[in-house]
Formats: sequence, structure tokens, C-alpha cells
Amino acid sequence: MRALGRVAGLGASLNASGSSLVATVFAIGRGRLYDSTPLNLASGFFLAGVSSLLLAELAARGDMSPVEAVR
Repeated sequence: MRALGRVAGLGASLNASGSSLVATVFAIGRGRLYDSTPLNLASGFFLAGVSSLLLAELAARGDMSPVEAVR
């Protein structure tokens, strides 16, 4: 949010919209595979966990330089 400066409200709403879109796509994909067994639920949790670990690793490898304030 710091990089967005004066338009942080817009950035926050776009961030929330993107998060909701990804969650919806993931939920629709897992819901279409539902067959009344707990295997689908367990595999969904496993895939979500692996995805979050991979994304955290990618984020840790990113640019960690300080963000300059917008004037």
C-alpha cells in the first residue's frame, strides 16, 4: 500500500477484489469436483497449503528494498 501513496483506498479495494476473485475461482474449481467424499476436501486443503507455501517462497525472493514515500 505504501507504493500507492495518495490512492491507497483504490489500491486496497483492488487488492480485496483480486483476493476475492482468486478465492472464487479456487472454490468453483474444487466445488465442481465434489463427489460427497472427504477426499476432495482434504485435497483442497492440501493444494491450498502447497500454493500458499509456494507463494510465500516467491515473495521472500522478491525485491526487499525500502519503498520511497510519494510526495
